[in-house]
Amino acid sequence: MSEPAGWRVGTLSDVAHVNPESVQISTERDWRFRYIDLSSAKTGHINWGDVPELTFAHAPSRARRMVARADVLFGTVRPVLQSHGFIPASEGEPLVASTGFAVLRARSGTDPRFLFHLAMSRIVLAEALQFEVGSNYPAVNESDVRRFAIMIPPLAEQGQIGEILDAADEEVRCTEQLIAKLEQAKQGILHDLLTCGIDKDGHLRDPHRHPEDFWNSALGLIPADWRVASCDELCEHIVVGIVIKPTQYYIAEGVPILRSANVREGGIDMSDLKFMSRQSHELLRKSSVRPGDVLTVRTGYPGTSAVITDDIGDANCVDIIISRPNGAVNSNFLALWVNSPFGKGQVLAGQGGLAQQHFNIGQMKKLLVGVPSPGEQRVITEIVSSWEARVRAEIENLEKLRVMKQGLMDNLLTGRVRVGASA
Repeated sequence: MSEPAGWRVGTLSDVAHVNPESVQISTERDWRFRYIDLSSAKTGHINWGDVPELTFAHAPSRARRMVARADVLFGTVRPVLQSHGFIPASEGEPLVASTGFAVLRARSGTDPRFLFHLAMSRIVLAEALQFEVGSNYPAVNESDVRRFAIMIPPLAEQGQIGEILDAADEEVRCTEQLIAKLEQAKQGILHDLLTCGIDKDGHLRDPHRHPEDFWNSALGLIPADWRVASCDELCEHIVVGIVIKPTQYYIAEGVPILRSANVREGGIDMSDLKFMSRQSHELLRKSSVRPGDVLTVRTGYPGTSAVITDDIGDANCVDIIISRPNGAVNSNFLALWVNSPFGKGQVLAGQGGLAQQHFNIGQMKKLLVGVPSPGEQRVITEIVSSWEARVRAEIENLEKLRVMKQGLMDNLLTGRVRVGASA
């Protein structure tokens, strides 16, 4: 590889000590330390809430890597997962990591934050994938980690690269936190809407101030003017998509076939579709869908529901429950209810809490729904939709930030874009 002016070509061992310290077999069986396992690290972040304090007597045999502040943990098992992390100064010692990590300690003349971002880069990932061995449990050997080919900028430029990428990381992290807060707020509002309802002035009803406006139903306390009905009462029909050898109908192009993977709480995902011929679609009209139908997943994430919208057009489906509301309930409200804890709770209760079992038509027909007036259904779904739109907008923003950060990493860590006076 050719290097920019002032940079040099080297290996990871030129900038880092690899596994500089190992835990010695201790006679002090009650020696205590915090243990970092691979499961605690994900795409550059260590979840410190999952880092337990252990004694030497009760530690797993793989607890052998001594860790100090500013060390970089590089997950050598399934490196494509990037189970890496940085040890901040705020974390106390002693810390011990699993042998599933290579501990990278910056040498003199190497900025630790630069080393971390280098470990997270596609440059190092490509090296790791080149050296990994094993099919069921692919991993990189310590000796090969030392050999990873990299380009090394001057120390001052390393620091500036680290600062820029730290700032990009912080922007990503803040957006992730905002999404988590919005999701939490949305769930709280959803709970309030489906238990309290909305009065004629657009406000949540209050069961504490006006208990006379509520009644104890089979679903718990709900507004007095709501009724409880089963999905069987609320739908013209409830059927299941093709279940007998659906693959026999698959062709390269034709009428889309929707499967469980296409049903998301946010709507129908029209990617990764299968297709059938027009002739097969006509023969299998029972499993065809039309706008307003509610599709519900049977296996995997049972209860997950979405509405067929006008833009989807002709489609058929495989092993999905199709519910066609009869007008007593709005399709969007029904999908919202089934997706909520009030619907999902009934789905899982009917399966003994086991999510992988089949959710069948009989259970769907018996599923109870709290039914407000049509106008109130519309208002509730509009409120929830507005919150979902806010969440989606931030998720889209997060994806843009991640793409921008990846571009920054590629440019800065190869010297295509230079920073500081040394450039």
